[in-house]
Amino acid sequence: MGEAYTIYFAIGSILAVVAQLIIIVGSGILVSKRKHPSTILMLIGCILSLFFTFLGFATSMLAAGQSPEAVLTWSSISAMLSPLPHLLFAIGLAMYAFKRVQKAS
Repeated sequence: MGEAYTIYFAIGSILAVVAQLIIIVGSGILVSKRKHPSTILMLIGCILSLFFTFLGFATSMLAAGQSPEAVLTWSSISAMLSPLPHLLFAIGLAMYAFKRVQKAS
């Protein structure tokens, strides 16, 4: 039964990475069409999010080989740092939306 859960986690992780890659491509297209601090911030947030995803996988695997305390330490560090790229993306998106709404008015 544990093997089935591993497959579920693997599929979920792959889907998350695919979604992140699609968002990176979309943000890259947006930056190429409208180079503005807001779109650049969105792209940076996307790239950092993908980087933090891989970093989280790597540190979890390395910490698992050390001790339960190491896993807990890296998990807590990851819990604090992983929202930062999403926050950058959200700030960039809000800036872009405000700019577009002001332009439309």
